[in-house]
Amino acid sequence: MIYDLAKSLHEGHGVSKSLYDEAVKVLTERGIVEVIGLCGYYTMVSMTLNAFEFGLPEGEVSDLA
Repeated sequence: MIYDLAKSLHEGHGVSKSLYDEAVKVLTERGIVEVIGLCGYYTMVSMTLNAFEFGLPEGEVSDLA
């Protein structure tokens, strides 16, 4: 459910009524608020790192390269 909420927020820029109703059953409204807050936080961190072109610390190699 968390994955579905996060995917909907990032790809669809919102949450459909049906997904919201299902999420309330599983996570409660408080849980939904926490998921949305976490998604927003990590999006902000990502944008900040990208905007200021932060790289890896000296001598570190990306496992993704």
